[in-house]
Amino acid sequence: MKNTKIPEFGSARLVATLKTIDGAFCEHLRQRHYAVRTKAVYRQTMIRIAHAFARQGRDISTQCRATIERRIRLLWHGEALAPQAAFRAWLMFRGRLHIPMPRSPQRDWIDGYAHFLANVRGFCASSRRAHAARASRYLIWQFGHRALRWDRVHPKDILNYASHLQRGGLRARSVIDYLSSLRQFLRFVHLRGKCPPELARAVPAISNRGQAIRHPTLTDAQRRTLLGSFNRKSADGLRDYAMTLCMIDLGLRRIEVVRLRLGHIDWERKTLAVPPAKAGRGRILPLPRHVAAALRG
Repeated sequence: MKNTKIPEFGSARLVATLKTIDGAFCEHLRQRHYAVRTKAVYRQTMIRIAHAFARQGRDISTQCRATIERRIRLLWHGEALAPQAAFRAWLMFRGRLHIPMPRSPQRDWIDGYAHFLANVRGFCASSRRAHAARASRYLIWQFGHRALRWDRVHPKDILNYASHLQRGGLRARSVIDYLSSLRQFLRFVHLRGKCPPELARAVPAISNRGQAIRHPTLTDAQRRTLLGSFNRKSADGLRDYAMTLCMIDLGLRRIEVVRLRLGHIDWERKTLAVPPAKAGRGRILPLPRHVAAALRG
């Protein structure tokens, strides 16, 4: 990133803040794969905000979010989109980005269910979000924004919801996922003593036979074209080339590639310890020479 000269005014706090922006904040943006131009714009924006507060004897690291947002609106009147995005990235970097959600009768149930999935079932964060979102959709359909009266829910309501999902234009695989999440959520409700076990048993099982997507394999020519499309003279190109080889030659899932670390590679035995994904336990794969060379690069 091009380094620009920083004006000589401000206190030691300002200097420390500017060093943080130039150092840890820019590194945070790099790790989150922001574009080079975006990183430069965000850096210059936060430097400008820091200087604006320094003129008033303030430090952005100690100011509350509302104060800084008001100052941004005054500095960039009518063009506040980029500054707001930069400040949002700054809040994420500082660990202070919190968007309060309005409470609803369903919120306590969803929060309790997410806690149950995390601490009892041991689900990962992405799975917890998916199950909680599907449970929330059911609660909105069943109760709207009214109080949750589980004593008024009957098996026929569960069947009606399944029919509602099938008529909603979802693929069969998606309907199966929604109903599986509903079945687990109703078991959680039963554990809380709010509904009988018959509700969970009333969730129908839908067949996906013959509707699974069959992905065609790449021909040799398509494979060469794909691998030849990466610029292997750049760091990003080398990374993308290695990730693609892991997927098309080793058959790794995307999440498995994301979770790979150097410690998973046994260079002497030429094996790769694939980290577990979903409900799997991980596995050991032979590491072909060309894949090992790509990973080493």
